[in-house]
Amino acid sequence: MLDSIKSTLKNTAIYSIGNLSVKLVGIVLLPFYTNPHYLTIDAYGALGLFEAINQILVIVLGLGLYNSLIRWYYDIKSEKEQKELVFSIWVGTALATIPITILILLFNRPLTHLTFGNDKYTYEFTLLLIGTALQVIGMIPMALMRMQEKAGLYTTSNVVRLGTMLAATLILLLYFKRGLAGILEAQIIGNVAYFIVITPYSLRNISFRFRPSLFRPLLSYGVPIMFAALASIALTTVDRFIINGFYGLDQVSLYSLGVKVANVVKVFIIGSVSLALSPMIFKKMNDPDNKRFYSKAMTYYGFGIMICILFLSLFAQEAIKVLASSTYYWKAFGIVPVIAFSFYFSALRDVAVTGIHLTKKTRILTAITFTTAIVNLILNFALIPWLKSMGAAIALSFSQFFFFVASYFFSQRQYHVPYEISKLIKMFLVGVGLFFLGYLCSGLHLWLRLTLKLLLIMSFPFLLYPFNFYEPIELQRIGEIWRKWRNPLGWPIFK
Repeated sequence: MLDSIKSTLKNTAIYSIGNLSVKLVGIVLLPFYTNPHYLTIDAYGALGLFEAINQILVIVLGLGLYNSLIRWYYDIKSEKEQKELVFSIWVGTALATIPITILILLFNRPLTHLTFGNDKYTYEFTLLLIGTALQVIGMIPMALMRMQEKAGLYTTSNVVRLGTMLAATLILLLYFKRGLAGILEAQIIGNVAYFIVITPYSLRNISFRFRPSLFRPLLSYGVPIMFAALASIALTTVDRFIINGFYGLDQVSLYSLGVKVANVVKVFIIGSVSLALSPMIFKKMNDPDNKRFYSKAMTYYGFGIMICILFLSLFAQEAIKVLASSTYYWKAFGIVPVIAFSFYFSALRDVAVTGIHLTKKTRILTAITFTTAIVNLILNFALIPWLKSMGAAIALSFSQFFFFVASYFFSQRQYHVPYEISKLIKMFLVGVGLFFLGYLCSGLHLWLRLTLKLLLIMSFPFLLYPFNFYEPIELQRIGEIWRKWRNPLGWPIFK
């Protein structure tokens, strides 16, 4: 099991480089996005809605075939049949994506008016659709790289895409003053650069034989996941449309900034771990120690996520003041901790649904997700008129908690795994307690405040010790790591 954990951590570290690039691009661009000279407050709010629409369309256009590749790849032993599977899924995705995109383009003006109350952003909506279609088709080689554990190529190709997009955005936004249109045009340019890089790899891993017979089981598995993913995306996107309906794009812009900052945890940590962990879960499904691996994966995942949540939550105020060019956006920092803590349950849920995926009972996941989406919708309509953006953040947190509990309960009925729930509760309670202690430091001098917050974060693993959080073997491993790395002069780079 230790080798599996090490392999997962190694791939997570490599994937995190690519995901770090995503956040670095966002950090570099954020001062320009929040500068009214380059992008108005309403345009930034519109960008938030476009990002939500993009997430929805990526799920719908892909028909869940991306997930089917991940699940079916290891069931096929023949390399020839694997290549035929990849090609068939790629063709099927293209056959679904292109006609649906064209159909939506025919109605883009009324859809734009429905979303924004006017057709001001019709051209931008067209750009969004084109960029999304390219993104969906490009997801197939991304899935293949994950299954083959080509973490290096995966990261390199995405860094090229993001680097190209960053350069194009800066040129179009700052030099040509293209505003929101320039941002979306740059995303298309970045996707084109990505396809240029991965084309040789893709051609080596496909066999030009389309197998229609594969589609019934693939769609049977993938479509329920598509609906589940669609409902899941609704959890994190519908709130922006409701906020826009009640308060307009300026309030959406505040919420979008808070979400973008909180999403550092989701993109950099959850995204990286998920990319490495999902293939490993299926790879381990027939091993004798698989249940202990799944159990420890959830515990260690929660541990790492909580440290990141604490760091982000306690330093959100300072981060937003540094990154936002306009003081108008400073009010967004209050919602960051609420959203960040919701990602704790989101991360745990990713592991909790293992039983559902292993038994291929994805319809259960669809039902759970839709129920959670309805709960979230009700909470949004109840809280947003009262608390504005904070209401949306609270609704998201409660919904993610409900989502995790329901997923855990029904997945355990399909395939029992002895998860360490008591440890997960201890981590959450200690994390919340440390956050409130840090919040009490908000009125102190800057450097004293920063020092105390950092000490609180560092105390997290030590505060778990009195609660019997660590097993003897874990304490032994921690001791070995400490003895090996405590002296910097003994590190390999100095030998």
